[in-house]
Amino acid sequence: MLTRKFMTVREVANLTRVSEATVRHWIKEGELRAINVGREFRIIPRDFEGFLERHATRAARVPDDDRDKTDGLTTQDPSGPPPSATAASGRSLPRQKGVAAANAREEGTQARKKAKASGSRPTRTAT
Repeated sequence: MLTRKFMTVREVANLTRVSEATVRHWIKEGELRAINVGREFRIIPRDFEGFLERHATRAARVPDDDRDKTDGLTTQDPSGPPPSATAASGRSLPRQKGVAAANAREEGTQARKKAKASGSRPTRTAT
């Protein structure tokens, strides 16, 4: 006899605080595994937990023997911010914009200054 408990689309939506349509979209796109039962879907809790793990932004922070002096915790994710980029509160400092974004802003600023000096209005270019 099957003793496995299934979750409904509504339960997953409530847990993640998104709409039911969003959960159905995840299922349709193959991001969230589900079982089609008639006209409805059922999600195995293990599959939902896997979905959450795959969509986590970074690994969970856990205490470690080699504690970081700034916040007393280290991350399991070695690609995270270096310890010097972490504030004393344990929160990451804002990430700097990429070089391309900085260059684009600089080009826009220069174009506006040039246009102002010549008395014309700058035109936007399609990106």
